[in-house]
Amino acid sequence: MHIRNLLLATAVALATIPAGAAFAADLPQTYVAPPAAAPTWGGLYAGVVGSYGWGNTAANFSAPSFITSWGANQIPVNGGLLGLTLGYNFDLHNNWVLGVEGDISAGNLAGSSFLPAGNPPFVPNDTQGVFHQSYFGTLRGRIGWDMPMMGMPTLWYLTGGLAFSDGHREITNTTVGDSIATATHTGWTFGGGIEHKITTNWSIKAELLYADLGTQHYQSSTSTVVTDVHLTDTLFRVGLNYKF
Repeated sequence: MHIRNLLLATAVALATIPAGAAFAADLPQTYVAPPAAAPTWGGLYAGVVGSYGWGNTAANFSAPSFITSWGANQIPVNGGLLGLTLGYNFDLHNNWVLGVEGDISAGNLAGSSFLPAGNPPFVPNDTQGVFHQSYFGTLRGRIGWDMPMMGMPTLWYLTGGLAFSDGHREITNTTVGDSIATATHTGWTFGGGIEHKITTNWSIKAELLYADLGTQHYQSSTSTVVTDVHLTDTLFRVGLNYKF
């Protein structure tokens, strides 16, 4: 009698369960993919950079004695460069990004001007100074703040550090011949820019740098002309980076 009552109670309980629920455990579970991770700046990246630069050289003659009175000779330079970039970023709190970046570019920043030579045996507009740079490089720190634009991360940053370049100086004169000398300049650079992600891994950037490359001693092996040249450059640069 007790067994029959128990079976009857069990049957009544099962009858009250909705039909759909009885089979829910047997249905395949629908997979819901987790949301895609937002693009970040942290990590290693590499890229290409193109620059248009303009600057100036200020040369003071220190020998021979008969030309030291000419004073400083200013030669403006300008031209284009193309190079490679390598860097690493760290994502900090509150959208701040800290990084280090190096680059090296090759090309030609060049210019010329007539020297103020008017005393015998020189004649006016006969003595010309020529200067050019064939490469430019930097090693810099970067600090920026990510403020998204068009739904993608956009980094507004300041940057500064070491800058270096070569220099080639030539003085031509029909009376005494040519004086050619080279040197390597090192100094500092500072600037800012904006970098915008176009995909999770690819980004484009634009930046402006000012570089003071210091003063170097130019002494020709073919003449007695000696000059001390101070070099400054300003570069507008655009680049394309890939984050690994």
